[in-house]
Amino acid sequence: MLSSLNKESADQGDLKNLIIASEAQFPEVTRARKAFQMEEEQLNSLIGLYRKRLGMRNLEFMSVSGITHLIELETDVKVPSNWVKYVNIVYL
Repeated sequence: MLSSLNKESADQGDLKNLIIASEAQFPEVTRARKAFQMEEEQLNSLIGLYRKRLGMRNLEFMSVSGITHLIELETDVKVPSNWVKYVNIVYL
């Protein structure tokens, strides 16, 4: 099992790449990685929609304390009612 761990990823806290997995050895890990990658791509594709909706061409996702895909906005920016606004961070 130890030979399946990626030491560099462990040192950096990169849980996504912690296990060196092949389809034959760890099929569950391989499937989970593919599902994670698809979800991440879907989230990343939304930034264009949010830029248009909020009228902000330079809008980018950010990460805070390990929470990804956050959007930082001024406090007076109106956001959809189903978004949660916390200080200057909007959680989707």
